[in-house]
Amino acid sequence: MLPVNSQDIELLSSGATTFWKRVFPTAWTLGVGAITVAAWLDLIGHPPAPELVKGALLAGWALFSGLFFRWFGRLKHVWREGDEIVIGDRRKGPRVRLEELREIKETRLQKVKMVTLNLGRPSRLGREVTFIPKGATSLWIPWADSPVVRDLEARRQRLLGAGDP
Repeated sequence: MLPVNSQDIELLSSGATTFWKRVFPTAWTLGVGAITVAAWLDLIGHPPAPELVKGALLAGWALFSGLFFRWFGRLKHVWREGDEIVIGDRRKGPRVRLEELREIKETRLQKVKMVTLNLGRPSRLGREVTFIPKGATSLWIPWADSPVVRDLEARRQRLLGAGDP
């Protein structure tokens, strides 16, 4: 179902998505990478750091850089248009009907609250879509439900209930 008017189009993902997806992993990798290189070249610390510390710093930098790019790199922008979810690009992104969602999960007790939508059928972006919901209050109330999740779940249940005889 396509929306009847432009008021039925809503951005569900936070404006912070771009920061967490692109800026944070890059800044972490460059910043900690510079410190790692400086430690290996003995430019910081008097006396120079032992080889074991340099190795641990290098391993931690590589491990966390990889994890941050993998973890935050999967974030997408998500819109709700009528009874559909549009993923990635509002005009060209894959569309998934709300009743096709198998599950809507959100993280708890995490500084960056994330929502994962399990799709009933694979899209060109995979079976799962993860995004940071707008208006997330996890920093202050980490166990609270996101208003975005509550709204999506209510709409999904309404559509699933409407299809039953």
